[in-house]
Amino acid sequence: MEKAGSQSISRAIELLAALVTDDGGNPVTDIAARLGLAASTARRMMATLEDEGLLWRIARGRYAAGPRLAALGALYRPERRLIEIARPRLARLAGEAGCAAHLGVLDQDMVTYLVKVGDETIFSREAGQLEAYCTGIGKALLAQLGAERLNAYLRGSFVALTGRTITDPDLLREDLARSRERGFAIDDQELADNLSCVAVPLPINGGPYAISIAGPTKLTMGTHCARWADRLRQLADEISDIAG
Repeated sequence: MEKAGSQSISRAIELLAALVTDDGGNPVTDIAARLGLAASTARRMMATLEDEGLLWRIARGRYAAGPRLAALGALYRPERRLIEIARPRLARLAGEAGCAAHLGVLDQDMVTYLVKVGDETIFSREAGQLEAYCTGIGKALLAQLGAERLNAYLRGSFVALTGRTITDPDLLREDLARSRERGFAIDDQELADNLSCVAVPLPINGGPYAISIAGPTKLTMGTHCARWADRLRQLADEISDIAG
């Protein structure tokens, strides 16, 4: 009996997935037949799925994802495992440095912050976005782009946020080349006065991703910069090894 119940659930999930993918393009009878479901069985399944808000009828015999399924989908975060791995390690680094630490991803040419821990006076925030060209973490992300995508990005316009912001595309390209060569990127008061950042790429599929620390300007000075770049690279390797 238990096996039969499991099979019924599997078939219902299969029907749900097929209807959501089809998005009302074909009648449910056609989809059920393609799946080898009897019409009576499909109707029973459809009634339950519709009652539960997982599907709704958009036309006679045609269905699409319902509001409950859409709400559940909004909870899906493909980076969730990476976030959970990175957060406690970045928190320790933030405490060690007395700064803020971040995990970010490049999304539509902007830095999206997946993790922000440490110094709350710094205005970055989780799920928030900042420009990539003027942030250390943004440069670490841009430096990972292929030539075609980077060229497209550099055809944009760049606004000076401080007297140190790099706005010339050729100079920005050179700065990104230096970041790739040395293995880390810096923002020396380019986003805001008295704020600096050191960042390194995080070699994880699905990115590009990067991690960083941000705080006082001394971060990017001489031995301080080299020290924190090394610590970030060690942490990036650790996170990558665990996340796979």
